[in-house]
Amino acid sequence: MAKAIELIGDLQKNENKTFKKDTVIKMFKYCGDFSNFRQGDLKQKAQNDRVSFFEKKDWKEYFKCLTNSADEEKKLYDASFNMMFDKLNVTQANFERSQE
Repeated sequence: MAKAIELIGDLQKNENKTFKKDTVIKMFKYCGDFSNFRQGDLKQKAQNDRVSFFEKKDWKEYFKCLTNSADEEKKLYDASFNMMFDKLNVTQANFERSQE
């Protein structure tokens, strides 16, 4: 996380207190990279589980596994962004306003 924060650099703001375009792009990129790093084996394990159900033609369990893994990945993605925002002293609201 420290390396990602270093690569984001100074948080540059516009006159209306929203983040400049380049800052938003860097935040997206490095927060996303941090999230992918944190997911590590989660995606591979989920894929192995799905393949197992696919090969057994157990479609109900396959779909259940697919939706559960998507939910877990989303939770981890959101948590990773929140961790980065906390370290950067950025609010979700300000980040979202900056994207408009």
